[in-house]
Amino acid sequence: MGVLWALATPLFGVPDEPSHISRAASVVRGELLGREPDDGDFPDAAPYVRSIIRYVEVPILLAEAGQFNSGFAQHMPCFAQVPEQDASCLTFGGGDGSIGLVATTAGEHPPVWYAVVGVPSLFSVEPAGL
Repeated sequence: MGVLWALATPLFGVPDEPSHISRAASVVRGELLGREPDDGDFPDAAPYVRSIIRYVEVPILLAEAGQFNSGFAQHMPCFAQVPEQDASCLTFGGGDGSIGLVATTAGEHPPVWYAVVGVPSLFSVEPAGL
């Protein structure tokens, strides 16, 4: 059953998936911790959430994709909570290999697993590599 669910769920279709993808992409590129946000960042986030947010560097193509609205990896993708919208609104394209900064709530998770699952993102930050 789990395999069918995974195949039927679009990329970034799970609420915290963007945070974990950004964590994996940053760890495999050598960033183990990221940096803490400034005191005034994310004023609407609950105190616990604010305490676990870390800024990490990821390929700009990934940072600019629809799931990273406003530079925060917890934002919902374009199709979330819009029943009439399919996942085709989530687009990827181009990219010059440059790096962008995003915030993730997975920035303090143990890095070993993320280093392993992040390897495909070294070859592609298109859906196949993610």
